[in-house]
Amino acid sequence: MTSEQVESQLNLPEDFIGLQPNNFPLFVTVQRLIYMMDASLENSFFSRDSSNKIMGMENNLGWHREDRGVFMINQDFKVKESIQGQIRDFEL
Repeated sequence: MTSEQVESQLNLPEDFIGLQPNNFPLFVTVQRLIYMMDASLENSFFSRDSSNKIMGMENNLGWHREDRGVFMINQDFKVKESIQGQIRDFEL
């Protein structure tokens, strides 16, 4: 059984807010833990659709070594980080 099959049977929410008492004790992979933490952030690092699922996951863009492809990174996150860096540089 693959990890995708196990996760589909567990039917876990995308973020921590959606967890129910019957989800505990919670056993998740490190990958799933990171995705759930990211989904709980106000500004997600990964691009997400309206149902809070990571965009591109259905196309097999996902967790892998760096030499195999790309993640879809939230453009708002990149812009905010750039602006914050410019402000820090200006304050120095």
